[in-house]
Amino acid sequence: MKITNYGGIVTAILAPDRDGNFANVVAGFESIDDYVKDGAFLGALVGPYANRIANGRFAIGDTVYELEQNSGTNNLHSASAGINKKCWQVVTDSNDTVATLTLSLDCADGEGGFPGTRHIEAVYALNNDNEVLLTMTVNSTAKSPLSLTSHSYFNLAGSGDVLAHKVMINAGRFTPVGPEFVPTGELQEVSGTPFDFRKLKPVGQDIGADDAQIRAGSGYDHNFVLDTFPADEDEPAAQVVDETSGRVMTVWTNTPGIQFYSANGLSGASGDTATFTDDGALCLEPQAFPDTPNQPSFPLGWVEPGEAHVTRIKYGFSTQ
Repeated sequence: MKITNYGGIVTAILAPDRDGNFANVVAGFESIDDYVKDGAFLGALVGPYANRIANGRFAIGDTVYELEQNSGTNNLHSASAGINKKCWQVVTDSNDTVATLTLSLDCADGEGGFPGTRHIEAVYALNNDNEVLLTMTVNSTAKSPLSLTSHSYFNLAGSGDVLAHKVMINAGRFTPVGPEFVPTGELQEVSGTPFDFRKLKPVGQDIGADDAQIRAGSGYDHNFVLDTFPADEDEPAAQVVDETSGRVMTVWTNTPGIQFYSANGLSGASGDTATFTDDGALCLEPQAFPDTPNQPSFPLGWVEPGEAHVTRIKYGFSTQ
C-alpha cells in the first residue's frame, strides 16, 4: 500500500488475484503535480465535511455560518478548506503483525467558514490479514459540522471498467436527491428500485434504468442508509467482487451512510501520468449523510467540543 502525506492520499493498493498475480486496485497518478491539479479527490482523505452542504450555509443556534460555494450554490467536500489538499504531519511504525502510518493536522477556526479549531488524526493500519483499518479522530474547540471519509476509486480488475463488478450494500434505504444533488430529506426504500444492492448485483445491471434518480446522477452517486449503523464489526457495510480475477473487497464502518459513486465522470479526472475512463472504477465512501447540518433528522454530522469524534473504516481484501 502506498500513501502520500499530501491529502493523506492512497496512491496504490497492490492486491493478488486468485492465482497470486498482483495489480493496483485503486486509480491514481504517478506525479504529485497531477494530484495537486486533481478535482476528483482520487484516493484522498476528505473533510472536514465530506459531500454537500446546501447553499453553502448552516446555522448553530442563531448564528449562521457562510461557506464557499464550489458546486453550484453548494459547498462540496469543504471547498478550499478541504483536508485533501493539505500536507499532513507523519509518524510511521511497524511490528510483525501491522504497519501503521499516523497523519495529523489542524484545521483553523473560521477556515472556509467552519467554526472551531479542529485537530484531526488519521491512522492507516495494514495488517497480516490483508486488512486496511483507517481510524480518524477529531477534537474541536467548538461545535462544527464533521463528516470524514476516504475517497479511493477501486477497480478490482486493475483495468477496464467496473460494470461487471458485483456490489453489495447493506442498506434498505437511500437518500434521494433534488436539485443540485442535495438530499430531499426523505429516506426512500431501495426495494423495487435500481438502488437495491442488498444482495450482490453487477454495477451495470440497472445503471441505465429509466429512473429519475439514476438520470440525475448519470448513474450512481447517492448516499445509502446503512443497516449496520452504529455497529461497525458485526456485519460488513458493503462488498465488491470481481469474478474474473477473484478479488474481493469487504468494507466495515461505524458511519450512518455510505456514498456509492460509479465514477460516471471519471474520464475528466485524467492527468499527465494516468488516463481514466467513465465507469473505470467505483467509490464506496463511508460518511455522515450529505447536508446533515441542514437536516435535523439526519444522524451524526457534528463534532462537539470536549468530545473525541471517531470514524472507523476497514477494508478487507481476499480472493474467491
